[in-house]
Amino acid sequence: LAATIAQTGKKTLLIDTDFRKPRINKVFSVEKNPGLCNHLLGEVKLESIIKTTMVPNLSIVTCGNIPPNPAEIMHSAVMKNFCNEVRERFDMVIFDTPPSMTVTDAIVLSSIVDGVIITIKSGTSVKETIKRCISQITTNSGEMLGAVVNHVDISRGGYYYHYYAHYYKYGYSSEKEWEDTEKA
Repeated sequence: LAATIAQTGKKTLLIDTDFRKPRINKVFSVEKNPGLCNHLLGEVKLESIIKTTMVPNLSIVTCGNIPPNPAEIMHSAVMKNFCNEVRERFDMVIFDTPPSMTVTDAIVLSSIVDGVIITIKSGTSVKETIKRCISQITTNSGEMLGAVVNHVDISRGGYYYHYYAHYYKYGYSSEKEWEDTEKA
């Protein structure tokens, strides 16, 4: 999502706020230190944690040293100040958080940011869990912007393929001709 937004020309920042299982540094093959936690604890300046990537207009902030108290740091005034600072420097700021139903970090962060887009894993996310997540975000003064569904198996086809296949079937003069086309 961050790379796609950056490719539209918007100056984009992706921040790893998964303080328990950080992975942005691995995805982009960069050192995780110094990172966000180092900055929030006052160890380093903001400029030293913003890392450029090979994607034009995309910068990242890694997690840094994993803190003993992630929820407290997420809810701190320092975190709010950090959000305000990066909001002024970038067109779009995206926070990669841990799953909201396992820890409270994402829910806490939802009240600080401008809006929330949840990620739903196709085939495994439970409808009631998704509803509960959205409810927690909105109860915490977060604004729901939408959802992204990932891990979709497009090779399975589905409704749309069936619909269009049925529609195009009308262009053939016989059932046999249609079946021959399907086999090809």
